[in-house]
Amino acid sequence: MGYVGSLAHDLPFAQDVNYPLITTTPSPSTGNVQQRRSNPGFGSVLLVQSNQTASYHAVQFTVTKRMSHHLLLNAFYTFSKNLNSVELDNNQTQGGAQNMRILSEDRSRADIDQRHAVSVSAVWQPAFSYGGNAAANAVLNGWSISPIVRYHSGLPFTVLNGVDANLDGTNNDRANLVGDPHLSNPSPQQWFHTAAFARNAVVTGSPIDGNSARNLLDQPGFKTVDLAVFRNFKIRERFAIEVRVEGTNTFNMVNMNPPNATVGSATFGQITTALSMRQLQLGLRLTF
Repeated sequence: MGYVGSLAHDLPFAQDVNYPLITTTPSPSTGNVQQRRSNPGFGSVLLVQSNQTASYHAVQFTVTKRMSHHLLLNAFYTFSKNLNSVELDNNQTQGGAQNMRILSEDRSRADIDQRHAVSVSAVWQPAFSYGGNAAANAVLNGWSISPIVRYHSGLPFTVLNGVDANLDGTNNDRANLVGDPHLSNPSPQQWFHTAAFARNAVVTGSPIDGNSARNLLDQPGFKTVDLAVFRNFKIRERFAIEVRVEGTNTFNMVNMNPPNATVGSATFGQITTALSMRQLQLGLRLTF
């Protein structure tokens, strides 16, 4: 068991320093975004500064059993929390803040934050006695069975407003939180309490930002069992054939994609797609 912690400072982020102002003349609208910039002769002016932070804290458990009694086992479990001051996990410095003048609104869970992660791998080489049945001993023994079991809780997602309420020309505003969004028994038909969110309407002259947090909710978790069964068959002294059967998501577990998270959408709060189904493959390899 171990604790892992990481604190990062002075991380780069590109902030728009020519961000549209909220003015009384002209009255702000989505049609005069360029006119309301400090320097209307330019569009976005991105100034990269090393001024953001991130943190990671985790308790990690590892269990290892070396090969004995025909079994090898490795198991890992991580309980963690990952925060950052703005969106920094999209492989670029400009994460797209809700309001470039108020970056503090975007401090929240990182896009890669997963509370639980489990991985278990094993190799089992069964050896049974079939009495004097030489054929059964030759055919049924000598196989290796190698499963990999994986589970992790869902990545977070943001509930979007669906309308550019702060009139900055970018439709990435967050919705207003007006109730408890969590359900005791979520389903694909309703993954979260949709009535807990309201569209942040545009108010001419005084647009405001949505008050729900970035990455407020979790999408469905991921679970799968990959399995390989293989064996080498000796052919004379110099030749051998490996027979191998492999399956990804062997038990065809359903892993759902994130729900629709845009207020006003016809499928708001619903999950309509899933990840790949089971895939199987058979392989033969001659070694000499």
